Amino acid sequence: MKKIYLLLFCGLNLFANLGTANLININSLEIDKAPAGYKPFFINLLSRHSARYLTSEDKILKAINFLKDHKSDLNQNGIKLLQILNNIKDKQDYGKITPLGAKVAKRLGSEFYTKFKDNIFLNNKKILAYNTSVFRTKQSLDAFLSSFKNVEIVFYGVDDENLRFFKKYKTPISVKKYLLDQNITFNIFNKKLDQKDINKFGSDLFLIYANKESSNFGRELGTFFNKKDIKILSNYKNLKTYNQNFSNKFMAFKLLSNFLQTSNEAIKDPKIAGIFRFAHAETLLPFINIISGSKFVFTSNSEIINKFNPSSLAPMAGYVAWIFYKNKDDDILVQMVLNQKTYNFPFKCKYKNFCSFKKIKSYYDEILKEANN
Repeated sequence: MKKIYLLLFCGLNLFANLGTANLININSLEIDKAPAGYKPFFINLLSRHSARYLTSEDKILKAINFLKDHKSDLNQNGIKLLQILNNIKDKQDYGKITPLGAKVAKRLGSEFYTKFKDNIFLNNKKILAYNTSVFRTKQSLDAFLSSFKNVEIVFYGVDDENLRFFKKYKTPISVKKYLLDQNITFNIFNKKLDQKDINKFGSDLFLIYANKESSNFGRELGTFFNKKDIKILSNYKNLKTYNQNFSNKFMAFKLLSNFLQTSNEAIKDPKIAGIFRFAHAETLLPFINIISGSKFVFTSNSEIINKFNPSSLAPMAGYVAWIFYKNKDDDILVQMVLNQKTYNFPFKCKYKNFCSFKKIKSYYDEILKEANN
């Protein structure tokens, strides 16, 4: 176990520019102590699935076929790269979480259970659990909950309406141009090929390489990139991520409405200890944007490249949680946690990092009104 997590931390330190392909930094949960007299009683959580294999063979087959189409142009490095890609392809369990992904999800769940078992996760309580129709979200949910004892787990199953609201994405012309205007270099060919073809190949190869932290396959691909090109391809990946998930600030409004509604229901039903949803980066990023007051608004590619860091928002196994507290007078406060650390609401609270649920509901109700107009 220690060896696995040491590898994880080393990977994060050395390759912190892989965007949503990064794994969550699983340092201990860092949250502030509640104000005097307030005790936790409920958690509303949205998580991304944990570390996974490649989602499909499309990108890797595309890269392999590109090399095969230019096989007569490959030097020894190119032949070696083709062998490596074929080896990676044969070791994939496409779309599912990896053994490391299962360990990370279990550790995160275990930490939540251990921290709140004496206040929230009691014998007479229950957790309502949801995932999407994509199997890796159910795998991640199961691993997360595997350490929970005594508390009843109620699986409500698939909730694609609230958790898979995103649509097929078309890369904007300006983002495509960013990639095509670059000069990606690979020492794998005996002659110079069309630069645009090389750039597209580099993008496909980078996505395979970026998955190395999740599956431990593909680390050797790093030897085929230089630092400049990794930066360029990372920027391109992050540009696509931003445009896909932040083009409409109201993308996650149905999920926000559901978050508020289920929070109200849990406040009224003392048996509900938690509501846990497991979904995707394309779920988590728009949700973080809307609950942050749509603060991630950038107007140019350069601004996105310089200011947008998706690995800090929606890494593999990333999550946002609202932890509810109340005192003897039933005054309710909420603390927000993002990826193991306290995260501020987009307005001033009476207590530092602890906000009145009435104020939270009032603030987000106004956003939902705007979204529905």
